[in-house]
This record gives sequence, C-alpha cells and structure tokens, in this order.
Amino acid sequence: MYLRQGVTHGDHWFLAGKPGVVYSQDNGRSFTLLDDGFPRAPYQRDTTRLLVRETPAGKELFAATRSGLYYRTGEQAWRRVELPGAGKRAVVDVVATSRHIVAVTHDGIYAAAVPGNAYGEVAISGTGRSRDFTGKTGIRDPSATLPDEREPDYRFTPIHTEVIDNERPSVPWFRIFHDIHNGNIIGPPGKWLLDLLAVGLIFLCISALVIWYVPWRKRRFKRRGRRLDRIFKFCWKYHLKIGIYSVAFLAVLAVTGAFLRPPLLIAVAPHFMDREHPLLALSPRSGDWGGKLQKALYSSASDTILLAAEGGFFQGPGDFSAPFQPFSLPTPVHGMGVTVLEEVEPGQILVGSFTGLYLWEEESGRVRRLPRPGLRGGHPYMSNDLISGVVMADGRPRFRVDYHDGLMPLFHPMGHVIPEMPAAIVRETPMSLWHYLFEFHNGRIFEKWLGMWYMLIIPAVGAGLLLLAVTGIYDWFCRQKKPAGR
Repeated sequence: MYLRQGVTHGDHWFLAGKPGVVYSQDNGRSFTLLDDGFPRAPYQRDTTRLLVRETPAGKELFAATRSGLYYRTGEQAWRRVELPGAGKRAVVDVVATSRHIVAVTHDGIYAAAVPGNAYGEVAISGTGRSRDFTGKTGIRDPSATLPDEREPDYRFTPIHTEVIDNERPSVPWFRIFHDIHNGNIIGPPGKWLLDLLAVGLIFLCISALVIWYVPWRKRRFKRRGRRLDRIFKFCWKYHLKIGIYSVAFLAVLAVTGAFLRPPLLIAVAPHFMDREHPLLALSPRSGDWGGKLQKALYSSASDTILLAAEGGFFQGPGDFSAPFQPFSLPTPVHGMGVTVLEEVEPGQILVGSFTGLYLWEEESGRVRRLPRPGLRGGHPYMSNDLISGVVMADGRPRFRVDYHDGLMPLFHPMGHVIPEMPAAIVRETPMSLWHYLFEFHNGRIFEKWLGMWYMLIIPAVGAGLLLLAVTGIYDWFCRQKKPAGR
C-alpha cells in the first residue's frame, strides 16, 4: 500500500501514496518527488487522494494528506489550505463536483466554490444563509468572480449535513473489537486510558525481568547485592499492585487483539451489533456515519455524492440541499472498507477493496468484476485480489495497484509499460516510524520469513498475555491468604 492512487494525462504522471506525490513528465521513465511545501515527516505527508484539474492557468493539484489539505499550481510549492475548525486533522478525500471542490475528513465535510461559478450552492455552518439570484440557498464565494488567469483563492466552508436515521446498518463486531482494543469505545478518555495501560504494561515487563533475574543471579553466583535487593523489593511491590489493578484491562486487550487478526478474525467477521446497544453509547459508532468517513465520490450522472464510511455508504445531493441517507452498494466490499471509488464515465463507477475490483453501472445496477491477471479462484473473499488503488488515465483505469505485488496491468495482456520503483524515490521517502512500529504490532513484519504462518503470532501472543493475567490473579490471591511473614 505504498502507492494509493495515480492520475495520468498523456505523458504526465501523478502518483500519490505514503511518500507523498511523485511526478513524471516522460510517461513514467523518470520521476521526481513533489515535496516542496509538504511536511518533512513521512507520516504527515502520507497522501490518500490526489485531485488533478485542468484550468486555463494550467494544472492545479489538491492533495488530501494526514496533515491536512494541500494545493499547488504549476511550479509553485504546495501550500496548506485552511479548513475552518479542522485544524491539522487528516483529510481522507477531495473531489470536484460541477460546482464545488469538496474535502472530506474523518468526521466532517468542507466545500469551496469552483472559480467561474456565480454562486456556491452549499448550506454552511452558523446562522446566516444567503440566497443567490437563482433562488437557491447557499453562500456566495468571492473566488467565483476572479478572472481565469488569476490563481483562485479557494475558501472552504464546513458543511452541516444531516443523515436520515431509518435503516442504518449495524456495526460489525470486528469494528467494535477494534474500538475496545484502542480505547475508542468510550471516546477520547479511552485514548488516555490506553496510553496509561501501555506504560503500565511496560513497567510490568521490566519489573518481571528484575523479579526473575535477581534470584537467578544469587543462585548462580552465590553473592548478594544491597542495590539489587532494593530494586527487587521495589519491583516486587509495585509489580503486584499495578498488575492486580490493571489485569482486567490487560486481559481485554489480549482477547480483542487476538480476534482482530486472522485466523480468529474469521470467527467474529460475520457478526453485527445494533447501534442502539448500550455498549456503543459513548462510541463514535452510534453517530450519524457509524464511524469515520473514508472516501467520497461525485456522480456526474445523478449529480449526487456517495460517501463511504466505516458504518456503510451514504448518498446525498451534490449541492447538499437534502439529507444523506444510507445506501446499499451492489458490489462486495471488504470489511476493512473501500480503497477505490472512481467515476470512469457518467453512470459507471469503479469500486475496489480487498475483495477485488468491480465496475458498477449506476442506472441499471449491473456489476462486472475486473479480476487481476492470472487470478485463480473466483470467490471474492478467498481469492488473492487485494486492491489498494488504481491509476486513472483520462478518466479510464489504466493500472491496478495490488496490496502485495504493487503496480499491475488492469488487463492481460496490456501494451502499457509498467515503470519500476525509482531508487531515488526509495531513498528520499523512508517509511515513517509509526508505520514501521505498526508492522511490528500486527506481526506483519515477520511475513517475509514465516510466510502465512506469521498470522499465528498475534493469537499466540494474545493467548500468552491472557495466560499471564489469569495466573497472575491466582498468584496474587494465594499470597493474600498466606499468614504474614511467610
């Protein structure tokens, strides 16, 4: 998933992903990194979406990154676009409608009028609303009257959207397990609780090593050390106290973590919970979107916006004049969410996830699968057809990006030459420490040596931590029953 999305216009290539944005003007034979104006930290310049628009002044680019929305034209450096109230929150998608540029964060939507339009038909936050000369409710954007040759001044406004409550989809159990595991099940306080538990677990590990090492050293070398005795007593005392107070939380972390990875994930994947369940009272899952927003699509055929969220899909008018309502997508979508949502041409939508790539005809509802070349096995949930992105060429899909194998032709055989990853780009875009540690956390970093057996690491570690919690409780109770001094 180093590469998430790409756009080509003739010989010009724009590829976006974890390194940021790379550019080629010779049909992929050489690439340069467009990082001037981007944050220096690799984690912050991780780009989930790139919007390339042709304007009279040349190409303009919008980049949705972990550190916000960025904009550039021509040879200018990237500059951060202000989204009122969003701060430096991650922007997950940016799309162009017939009237607006729409930016989407995990929990909000922002819109700015496209220059050349006389009005911006969008309901804004606050009490004041205006009506343009057409009689439609909206806000007049000053940038709409700028001449074409001037650089547009995009001014984004937060959109207050409503969601119709009826028939909202249930929440998958694996999402609930994930929220319990990271503390999000009780909202922001859960994050602090999880950090506190992490510090406690680190102390328990270190103190356990001391408690084991000091007696072993005395038996082996037959000598005592006052300093080691003091350290041993301190570790023994607080290992018991912190352990018994945190043991229930550690057991929950062990169980939920084990069920978040295959093969135990298979056991919880088919099950769902109603959003009105008391367990979700403080969780973001009980909100309108049922979790974080992930992607957006503007359909020019129906003039609607389709939003993909962790809680399902929602569709509403392109001018935000009516509430969004839950929408049932006719294509299979993996539980981890949609990774591709592109309009190929009016009325034809490309939908991709870890269950494959599909072409959906919006009006007729027909769905056609576009399997990876050489794929064996047609079952979408069992075959190795993990789509992490596509590269579009003039509105048509040109390449597919496979989770394991990277850039691949969409069909086989195909006349397009697939460029190799440039060594210079590899050197200039190291993996962020966060992503590196996450590979350790989920055990995936060992896949190179263990193959598919690496998936047993997390269940085994979870079972081990649970066993330590149970035996620790037993040991603590046994010591409480012993007479004093023994």
